[in-house]
Amino acid sequence: MKVNEVLKPQLLHRKPMKARFKLPMNSELAAQYLTAAISAEVEYRNHPFRNGNELHKQVAIVAHWLCGMSGKNSLLFVGGCGNGKTTFVYAMQNLVNHLGIKNQATGQDFGISLYNAKDLANICKTHPKDWRSLMDKDILAIDDLGTEPREIIEYGNVLSPIIDLISYRYEQHQLPTIITSNLTPQQISEVYGKRIGDRLKETTEIVPFLNGSYRG
Repeated sequence: MKVNEVLKPQLLHRKPMKARFKLPMNSELAAQYLTAAISAEVEYRNHPFRNGNELHKQVAIVAHWLCGMSGKNSLLFVGGCGNGKTTFVYAMQNLVNHLGIKNQATGQDFGISLYNAKDLANICKTHPKDWRSLMDKDILAIDDLGTEPREIIEYGNVLSPIIDLISYRYEQHQLPTIITSNLTPQQISEVYGKRIGDRLKETTEIVPFLNGSYRG
């Protein structure tokens, strides 16, 4: 027996990866579900729903990802202010909650935990137990990356909440993370460093939001 056949399985026998979320349907049906969820979220916020070409492209990318058909385990929504990134994530969150898909490893329903980046920095500083818990969320959404303080001081220690969070989720089970930001991928690398930029490039499906602001 060759060394590769013996050694490789031994090296691959590590801590088991966490169960991955995916919708139990094809991407075409998932796109219809997602579009309906976005429409409901927009109308809930008392805005007119605009189902144009840009939305079709965004929905197609995300539906593909939700069905586990992407080679990436995370999503990065990038674009200007007020063009629907956060609303899109709220719609995803509501859809996943509504479908009630079981995590076979835990017996609990999968869910998307959504936090603003500024709130995450505050939780890191003031609620360490909550911080440790959210770092392991099945699917974590970080809204408005780039608006939070890059570093915080806690009892003389300098903490970098977002860098630590992204690094942890990358290193531990490749946990799925959904990020929205007004920064471009290049700007994210400049702000958070090349290591974080490279990790996001490796793990995230980029969803561009090129449409203008819906805020008038």
